[in-house]
Amino acid sequence: MLDAARALLARKGRLTSALLDVAPDTASARQYIERFGSLGNVYELIGYSPSKRQRLTLERGVGRRRLPPGVGQDPR
Repeated sequence: MLDAARALLARKGRLTSALLDVAPDTASARQYIERFGSLGNVYELIGYSPSKRQRLTLERGVGRRRLPPGVGQDPR
């Protein structure tokens, strides 16, 4: 999953929930949130620095849940 998100980021130069939802080779944003706890966690794991607007949304905790250590890591 993370490799697919990295590839999308490389192609588009940014990453958003909308881009994840429409890209045919990635899981939906909801699936990333369910697996990794938040899109912020996904961004961090793939080394993406979101825009200021995205950071503000992430700081509000939209769609966020805390995961125990080790849970939600990419199995590859």
